Amino acid sequence: MRAEIDNELTDKSIAFMKQQNAAGKPFFLYLPFSMGHSPNLPSKQFAGKSRIGQYGDKMMEGDYHVGQVMDALKEMNIEDNTILVFASDNGGTGQYFMNWDRLGLGAPDMGSNGPFRGDLGEPTEGAVRVPSALFVGLVI
Repeated sequence: MRAEIDNELTDKSIAFMKQQNAAGKPFFLYLPFSMGHSPNLPSKQFAGKSRIGQYGDKMMEGDYHVGQVMDALKEMNIEDNTILVFASDNGGTGQYFMNWDRLGLGAPDMGSNGPFRGDLGEPTEGAVRVPSALFVGLVI
């Protein structure tokens, strides 16, 4: 179920990092959380926890998962030798999702693409001019 996918992604990512670290191997991990993407379906652990609906619940959950990754790096004693990059991967969704909250599908993921034209899913600069998702890499 999509609502629980970030739990599985986090668990498998941490297991991979621990396996590589135990073998003394450097690693690169790309961890694309589903948080912030419509539909925002929080896991059972986070459903109803925020004051702003599903979007807020999912953002709280995302923060928790990033913390789990950072805790694992600390536990393995490699946090000072690791580069962690965290960023968004797409522009805002714009007008299309304005009524999702009214339909019970969570708060709209409007966002702002600043001066750039377009929304998520379009071939315009406002949709694709963003840096990355979450990358973790051990530096030797």
